[in-house]
Amino acid sequence: AIQHSSLEIRVLACDAIYYISQNTQDISTLFLKMTTSELLPLTKEKNTSIKFAAEVSLVSLMKSGKDQNRYQTCLTSLDTSSASVLSEFHKKSIPRILERNETVACELDNPFPTGL
Repeated sequence: AIQHSSLEIRVLACDAIYYISQNTQDISTLFLKMTTSELLPLTKEKNTSIKFAAEVSLVSLMKSGKDQNRYQTCLTSLDTSSASVLSEFHKKSIPRILERNETVACELDNPFPTGL
């Protein structure tokens, strides 16, 4: 779904990863590796909706500021080029995102808004 041609589906896939990472304590190494390798290219997207959704999902997935174990697990499980991109993201983008300290509205938190 992350590589889908539809913008909305790609953003929703990122939201799903965000939701899972926020609501799951024990995420498998395989899930971390697969989702991280899919999200990393999206952080370079020109479309800001996709880029933002991917960045926020990665930050949530890494649990930056709380637990470095997921980050280290991802870093060691990825190939060299992906690990390099993740390391760069971790150094540059994560502090910027955490500094904003914005609450992210995930569509999955309220899939059926009452104002419709």
